[in-house]
Amino acid sequence: MIKKFKKITALVLSTILILGVSAIVAVQSSARQSIVPVTREAQAVDTIELAGKKVNAYYGFSGKYHCAELVMRFYSSVFGVRVNNLYSPYSTPTASKGAFRAVKNPRVGDIVRFSDRTHWALVKSVGKNSVTIIEQNWSYYSGGSKVCAVGRTISKNSHTFFHYTDYDKVIQKIAKKAISARLTEIEDNKKLQELEKNAEFEQNAMPSISFAEDKFLREILES
Repeated sequence: MIKKFKKITALVLSTILILGVSAIVAVQSSARQSIVPVTREAQAVDTIELAGKKVNAYYGFSGKYHCAELVMRFYSSVFGVRVNNLYSPYSTPTASKGAFRAVKNPRVGDIVRFSDRTHWALVKSVGKNSVTIIEQNWSYYSGGSKVCAVGRTISKNSHTFFHYTDYDKVIQKIAKKAISARLTEIEDNKKLQELEKNAEFEQNAMPSISFAEDKFLREILES
């Protein structure tokens, strides 16, 4: 039984590693651009998820949540690296480990560098000729109130996209860790179910044993 279980878990692991990495990375999104009123500091207006980790885009009035802060916080949370050099429409992002390279076909989580101003964002979902981005500090005042654009879509040819060179390695590591934890949970649940069955069996067997002992004592006393 143990050998059979190990074979099944090995098969599950290999199958998920082949197919599951893309699934754990993929983010389905049909969101369209919307205008959201900014009413408070640290207001979460959008979220990006990659490899099971979620990072919010925040808005406020203090200037703390600028565009580069989102990019740096995202890469710190998901990839465990510091991102720097987000200074101009001509700079290339740098990382404390690994590097970034410009790409024509971006993936979820890639960095967006705007070509017409100093503004940075992240790729949230990818279409055929366009991408939906998640960003901070893209706001303006309308009717005396501060509002921000959420779910903006841009052309793949309009700006520059940067892909992290250790992207796949880190994602696979996260996927393996998640799969290992899940398999451990499955095995632990299986062991727990077996213990519960044994306990239930022993509990059901107790009345018959007690009855047999009682009958034996009665026969001794009556003899």
